[in-house]
Amino acid sequence: MKAVHFGPHDNLFGILSPAKGERSDLVAIAWNTGICSHIGPHRLNVEIAALLSRQGIPTFRFDLGNLGDSWIGSEETDLITRNRIELQLTLNMLTERFGYTQFLLVGICSSAVDAHHAAVDDPRVVGLIMVDTYVYPTKSFHIIYIKSGIFKAESWKRFTSRKIRELKSSADDVANEDLFEGVYPEQETAGREL
Repeated sequence: MKAVHFGPHDNLFGILSPAKGERSDLVAIAWNTGICSHIGPHRLNVEIAALLSRQGIPTFRFDLGNLGDSWIGSEETDLITRNRIELQLTLNMLTERFGYTQFLLVGICSSAVDAHHAAVDDPRVVGLIMVDTYVYPTKSFHIIYIKSGIFKAESWKRFTSRKIRELKSSADDVANEDLFEGVYPEQETAGREL
């Protein structure tokens, strides 16, 4: 394993784990999931790195700016944009310093969303492992959802209360704002891109 500092002022941090008999051009990359460090939730990124290493694929686990062992890597204030910039810095660094030209991105939850965007933006991304990411309701979901509550008085009370609150609230009510708006692509777009 090799500790690597990179990015503006070397303020991003990661761990490069070589693999026995590794390919010279491919590396798997895993990074923060929410506030979890490059180790991953319940050490999942470490376990994935060990598994890939046994398969001959080296891994690079790193912390996005201001998380884990990294300092702020980008001055960008929008989190989604900042993650994209720092992920691009990582891909470029791995190409420039270590000669990797193909990337397998391993993303869990929020980092899976980052991985999807990076794969669309960068042709060097040749594979994705996405865990706990986009979920789109299907026709069956809607049928089961409606059937499960249509004859329950409590369901109608909640529905009526919600509609009354919606009528009373203003159009610019920040409390109802979707924090992930713009992050999840439409289902058709995600299907086409992936």
